[in-house]
Amino acid sequence: MIKPDLVFLRRINWSRFGGPLITFATAGVLGFLSTHGFSPQNSASVMILVVAFSAFAGGLRPGLASAGISWVYFALSFSRDSAPFRYDREDLERLVVLAAITPAIVIMVGVLHRRATEQIVAQLRESEQRFKAFMDNSPAVAWIKDEQGKYVFLNTPFELTFNVRRADLTGQTGPEPWSPETAKQLQENDRSVLESGKPRQLYETLAGQDGMRQHWWILQFPVDAGPGQQRFVGGMAVEITERKAAEEALRASEERYARAAQSVNDGLWDWNLKTNEVYYSQRWKAMLGCDDGDIGTTPFEWFRRVHPDDLAQVQSLLQDHLEGRSPTFESEHRMRHKDRGYRWVLSRGLAVRNGSGRPYRMVGAQSDTTQRKLAEEQLIHDALHDSLTGLPNRSLFVDRLSHRIKHSRREKDRLFGVLFLDLDRFKLINDSMGHGAGDQLLVETARRLELAVRPGDTV
Repeated sequence: MIKPDLVFLRRINWSRFGGPLITFATAGVLGFLSTHGFSPQNSASVMILVVAFSAFAGGLRPGLASAGISWVYFALSFSRDSAPFRYDREDLERLVVLAAITPAIVIMVGVLHRRATEQIVAQLRESEQRFKAFMDNSPAVAWIKDEQGKYVFLNTPFELTFNVRRADLTGQTGPEPWSPETAKQLQENDRSVLESGKPRQLYETLAGQDGMRQHWWILQFPVDAGPGQQRFVGGMAVEITERKAAEEALRASEERYARAAQSVNDGLWDWNLKTNEVYYSQRWKAMLGCDDGDIGTTPFEWFRRVHPDDLAQVQSLLQDHLEGRSPTFESEHRMRHKDRGYRWVLSRGLAVRNGSGRPYRMVGAQSDTTQRKLAEEQLIHDALHDSLTGLPNRSLFVDRLSHRIKHSRREKDRLFGVLFLDLDRFKLINDSMGHGAGDQLLVETARRLELAVRPGDTV
């Protein structure tokens, strides 16, 4: 079977010749229909519509060509059957009217077509100018390639960054400004993007014009020009050298912070005042006998473990510092351990403030001072009590006696008494039974005296 060669149809400029060809074909069809009873008046209406379509689709020139074809058709269809180009008076009048109306319609529709075309062209130019201005002022390097890998667009940052001219690369596949390995990877990505229709991204390190290493983030994506149109691949690259350096510095800082946190004996805490979340280090939790999962990230985890007698003081000191009434936060208080006992801790912190002085973060450390606190209490107790009997010594007795005297002077009806006791023949016990027996006697006497007096009395 011989297939018709339709290549010539694809080569026809349909915007210029399509309308006249359709008009000519319509005239042939209507001529055939007229031999089967189709009236000339109906044929004229159809032809006028076809001519108007030709003018609208192709413009003034194709419309006038279609009008010429329609005139020939009108001249033949309205003539007498026995004498071509001879007309009755009524048909001649119709022919004159059609001959006048047809070019008027063509001109009117052609003018509308031209205005619409000019408006579309102006909009396209404006859109293209906006696109070019946007891309040229973008900080990113951008380009567009066709299916053959040829550059069809590249923006000004591309030219400035890689020291190339737009005119030299447009319509060419190279030379590529990237390293050979990166250029090869980008070409593979172009093919993948065209096949899958999905974007691809790549991170690359290049040597800049000054010899310094530059880090780039590259994105390639499909550019759809419409059904049946050629496909394109867009590309965008952003230099992220500063961001990479900042990330490396942050990573190094976090590593130093982690090593410092592990090396010290203090528990660290970091309070985000915006989100009201607190980070408690592992050491902070271990001070209270807790594992990582035992304590959450809220301030309540801290405050609910503070001794009830110390909670108001802690919150007051925190508020004073956050409101700027104290340069730092420092509080020594008791916190409940997992074993339900209490440990003394010293908590210090400093608020981080914004430009207006408003705090948005607070960081600090907490150390266990239980042993020091117990040692201090023991020193104070030893300084004011007898080491053998545990009773208040002369210094504490004199201090309490002076307070009672002052108190009774302020309130005349508040009386007090002082009893002096002496153990007879105590020396005999020491001499006959030894000092150990004498010490036991003193301890037992002290215990019995404490049981005999009221709470608050001093023995």
